[in-house]
Amino acid sequence: MAADVILNAQTAPVALVFGRERSGLTNDEIRCCTHQVSIPANPDYGILNLSQAVQILAYEVHRAWRKGDESGFTYQRPLEATPPSREQFLHFQAHLGRLTQASGF
Repeated sequence: MAADVILNAQTAPVALVFGRERSGLTNDEIRCCTHQVSIPANPDYGILNLSQAVQILAYEVHRAWRKGDESGFTYQRPLEATPPSREQFLHFQAHLGRLTQASGF
């Protein structure tokens, strides 16, 4: 499915359509779609909430996209930084406290 999304998106707009949390898509809504996806789940509790389904499909589409040569995707090496000193951390906490108070948070 994810590879199809990437392939089709090269020539036309593509949308991932998700149903309602309680009832999914209506039959009329399903008829407007060209593909359907089923996410395998634990048979003892085979239910995913909407945010989980969106996250899984977004991950799979991104994963398929980054495999393509034209994506130019490369992982960046993390900067080799040292953790902040205690003084820097305390300064950050004080600054954050001032900002949250000033903003009324």
